[in-house]
Amino acid sequence: MIVTPQWVQSAVSNMGDPDSVKTFAINPANIHPAPLIPSGPSWSDLSLANGYPSLLLLFSVLQQQGLVENGEGVVHSYVLKIKEAIESQGLFDLSLFGGVSGICFALKHASCEGTRYQNMLHSLHSFLAERVERAYLEPLKQNQRQFLPTSPRLYDPIQGISGIGRYALDNLSLSPFVEVAEKIAKALVILSRPLLYKGQSVPGWFLSPNDLLNARNRSTCPKGNFNLGLAHGVTGILAYLSIASLHGIDVEGQKGAIGRIASWIRSKSVLYNNAILWPYHVSFEEEMEGKTPTINGFKDAWCYGVPGIARSLFLAGKALKDEELKTFAATAFGHIFNRRQEAWHLPGPSLCHGIAGLLLITQEMSKEEGCESLAIQVLALKEILLSFYKPEALWGFKDVEPGLQGNLYAINKPGFLEGAAGVLLTLLAPHSKWHLPLLIHA
Repeated sequence: MIVTPQWVQSAVSNMGDPDSVKTFAINPANIHPAPLIPSGPSWSDLSLANGYPSLLLLFSVLQQQGLVENGEGVVHSYVLKIKEAIESQGLFDLSLFGGVSGICFALKHASCEGTRYQNMLHSLHSFLAERVERAYLEPLKQNQRQFLPTSPRLYDPIQGISGIGRYALDNLSLSPFVEVAEKIAKALVILSRPLLYKGQSVPGWFLSPNDLLNARNRSTCPKGNFNLGLAHGVTGILAYLSIASLHGIDVEGQKGAIGRIASWIRSKSVLYNNAILWPYHVSFEEEMEGKTPTINGFKDAWCYGVPGIARSLFLAGKALKDEELKTFAATAFGHIFNRRQEAWHLPGPSLCHGIAGLLLITQEMSKEEGCESLAIQVLALKEILLSFYKPEALWGFKDVEPGLQGNLYAINKPGFLEGAAGVLLTLLAPHSKWHLPLLIHA
C-alpha cells in the first residue's frame, strides 16, 4: 500500500461510511449559509456532482492505486446505496453530472475492468440508450423547427447531451453507444447553425432572456445572450464535437461546426492588460451590433474563463489539424500565469470554480507539444491546492462560494464537482482518467 500523508488518510476515512457522509452533508448546521449563496444543494443521492456516485468514483480510483484500506468494502457499500436509491426514487435524469450517465461512469470505475457490477451496468446502459432520443434529441429538433432558442440543460456537459455523449465516446466498443455518440454529434452540428429568431439570424446557441441560466443577467442582457462557459455554454458543444472527432466520430458537417464555433469564440476574445480574456457571456446587442464584448467579470476556472475555453479551442485545433488555432489557444492559456493568483478569482479548491480545475487543465495542456513549459505551473498549482487543506474540515477541504452580498463562505461538500472528492482525486490520482466528465482530454 502506498503511504499517503496522515491528513489524507483522515479525510478519506471520514468518507468511508455512506450514511455518515450524507447525514453530515445535509445537516442544517453544515449548510447554514446556503440561503445566502446562489447555488444548488450540496447533496443529491444519484448525482456524480454531489452524491453517492462521486464517492464511489473516489474510492474506486483510490482502491485501484492502493491508497485506501478496505477499499473493496467501501466501494461495495456505495454501490449498494446507489442501488437502493434507484429502487426507491427511480431514474428521471440521464445526465453525466446528475443522472444515469454519471452513475454508469462511477460504476465502470468500480467494475475492476469489467469483472463486477456488469448486470447493473448493462441495465443502466440500455435504459440510457433507449431514452436519449426522447429526452433530449426530440426537444432539440422541436425547438429548431419552431425557431426557438434551446436551453443549455439540453446540450451542456452538466445536464445535457455533451456530457452524455462524452460518456458514450468512452464506450464505443458497446453497440448502443456508437449510435448515441453519432446522434448527439448530428444534433449539435444542427444547433451550431444560425437560428432565425424574431426575424433575425443569430448563432444557434443563443439563450433567451427567460432561460433559467439568465436569471441573474436580465438587467444587463434584457434581450438574451450567448454563454461562453465550458460548463453551460457553446464551449461545451465545441469540446464534445472536437473530442468526438478525435475518437473517430465524424458526421456530416461536424468539421464545419467545429470551425464555425471556434471562429466565433475567437472573435469574442478581448485583449485586456496584454492578456487574452473572455467574458462569461456576450449580450444580444453586442453580437448583433458587432461590438467588442464587455468583460462582465471573469475567473480562470474550468466552468468559466480562459482555462476551459482555451483548452476546448486547443482540442478543436487538434481535431481540425489547425496549428494556428492551437497556437492561439496555447498563447491565451499561457497568459493565465502572467496574472497574480488573486487575479484568477479562484477563492477555493474545487474542480468547478477552484484551483483543482485549473490544475487539471494545466496538466493536460502541459502534455501537448509546445506546451511542456507548463509543467512547472502544474507543480506550483499543486502546492497552492494543498494550501487549502483545513484540519478542522471533516473531509479536509471546503468549497468556497461568494454570497449574495459578496461575502465568501466555506462549506463542507463531499462531492466531485464542488467538493472534497474532486480535490482529493486531483491530489492523489492526477494521472488517472477519472476526470473524463470535465471534457478536457480526448
